[in-house]
Formats: sequence, structure tokens, C-alpha cells
Amino acid sequence: MMFKNMKIGLRLGLGFGVVVILLVIVAVLAISRLSQQNDMLNLVVNDRYSKMAIVTEIKQETTGIAIGLRNMLLTDNLDDMKKQEGKIIESKNKIGENVDKLQKVIILPKGKELLQRAMDNRIKYVDGYKNLINIINEGKKDEGRAYLTNVLRPILLSYQASLNALYDFQNELVQTALKDAAESYNMARNVVLALVGIA
Repeated sequence: MMFKNMKIGLRLGLGFGVVVILLVIVAVLAISRLSQQNDMLNLVVNDRYSKMAIVTEIKQETTGIAIGLRNMLLTDNLDDMKKQEGKIIESKNKIGENVDKLQKVIILPKGKELLQRAMDNRIKYVDGYKNLINIINEGKKDEGRAYLTNVLRPILLSYQASLNALYDFQNELVQTALKDAAESYNMARNVVLALVGIA
């Protein structure tokens, strides 16, 4: 009744004011959600995917070491054996650098626990393949093959499993972040559409 008694100009002014307020709310909400989406994207790309990439590189270099050891067992050429040993050392150093990177960037307790397990398995594997290299360099190829199959391979499998567990954990964090981002987007879209409809 009070709204009907108002002059047309005042009614239009009030209506326009309400629309402007609603549009300001929509703009603030949209900017806030865009900022949240940007933060989530940075988290996924610069943090979680980068950790997955580092773990992948460690896995690749570990495979490179296994191939180098196999090649050392297969060849009788001393120069080739030294070349393979050099590649193994190079891979070991790259893995060490990547482990150092992970120690600096992994902060969640479960992530730290999984990284520690991988590092413990890595120490066992490094000790194991150093023993194998010594056996090969002594010319005991048959003993080396038996050691590789019976001793070193199970250690390698445990090491690879711990790396896979660390990778899977980081992947779960990525999937959770992507799901949260999608839910945040859907909620913001619904609120914005509702406010625009009211406006």
C-alpha cells in the first residue's frame, strides 16, 4: 500500500536502486569465486601436479637404473660396462635431487609418511644395486644374475610400490581439488543466476 502511494519517480528510483544493489552483489560474488577458482587452479597446477611430475621422474630414473644393471650383466665389453655404470650414477644423482625437492614441498603428514617410506626403500635399493655392481665388476655374472633375481628384484618392487603409493596420494589430492573447484563453480553459478533472475 505504501509503495502504491509513492510517486512514479520515487518508485522507479527505488526499483533501479534495488537492481543496482543486486548487480553489485552479483559482481562481488563472481569476482570472489573467480579468485577462488584461480587459487584452486594454482594449487593443482603449481603444487600437486608438479609433485606428481617429480615422482614420475624418480620412477623413470629408477627404471633407467634397472635397465643399466641388466645391460651390465648382458655385456662383456668393459667400456660398455663403465658407460652403463656412469648412467646409473647419473640417474641416482637425479633421483637424489628430486627427493630433496619433494622433502621441501610435501607438507601433509600422510604425504611425508609416504615419502619417508619411499626414501627408506630407496636406501635399500641403492645398497642392493651397489652390491650387484661389485659382483659384476668381479666378473661373477652367474652370481650377479642370481642376486638380481632373488635379492634385488623384490627390493625394487617394494621401492616402486612405495613410489606408486606416493603418486596415487598426490593424484587423489588433485582429484579432490578439481571436485571442490567444480562444486564451488556450480554453487556460484546457481547463486548468480538466482540473483540475476530476481534483478
